[in-house]
Amino acid sequence: MVSDLLTVGDAHKLAAEDTGLAKLLAWVESFPMNPHPDLGRSGAVCPFARTASKYDMLRLRVSECGPDDEAHAFRLMCGSYADLESIPANADTEKYRAVIVGFPNCVSEDGVAMLQRVQKRHKYRAVLKRRMLGYMYPGAQAPGLWNKEFRPLAAPMPVIVVRNFVEQDSLFVAGQKLQWPPYLLLFGIGGAQRLLSRRRAS
Repeated sequence: MVSDLLTVGDAHKLAAEDTGLAKLLAWVESFPMNPHPDLGRSGAVCPFARTASKYDMLRLRVSECGPDDEAHAFRLMCGSYADLESIPANADTEKYRAVIVGFPNCVSEDGVAMLQRVQKRHKYRAVLKRRMLGYMYPGAQAPGLWNKEFRPLAAPMPVIVVRNFVEQDSLFVAGQKLQWPPYLLLFGIGGAQRLLSRRRAS
C-alpha cells in the first residue's frame, strides 16, 4: 500500500497499483472538487480543495492503520502538520496547502469510531496551530450548510483533511467559539465582520 505523501499527479501514476489510493483519488476528484445537484448553491462542494489542486498545494496519503491502531493514527496526524509546511509554496499560495489522508482499512464501525476519537484528540492541537481538521467517513449524516438534506461529509472511506485556516472558514468557525481567537488574530476586522454576519444569519 502506498503511504508516501503524494501530489495529485503522482497519485495518478501510482493509483493503478494501489486500490486504496485509486479509491481516494477518484473520490477527491469527483466529489469535493465538483458541483453537486443537492449542494444548495453553485460551485464546487469544497472550493478550497479545487483551488488547492489548481495551485498544486494538495497532497494525498493512504494509511494502513486499522481499527486497533489508534496510537499510530494519532501520531500520523501529528506529523501531518509538518507535512503541510513541507509543501512548496509562495506567499500567495501557501494558504491553500492541504493534506488528505485516506484510511481504507477503517471502513468498519470500529474503524470510523477510532478515527473520530483521533480527530477529537486533535481538536485543541489544530486550533493552536491555526489549522482546520475535517473528518469524512462512510454514512456520515451531518447536514449541509445550504441544504439540510445534503450529506457533504460522506465518503467511501474514512478521510481526515488538514489544512490552513482561510477567511471564508467563518462559515464553520461561527459555531465553534474555541476557534474564534486564532481566526480573529489571522483575519482581524474583516474576519470579525464575517463572523458577526454569519452569527446573525444563523
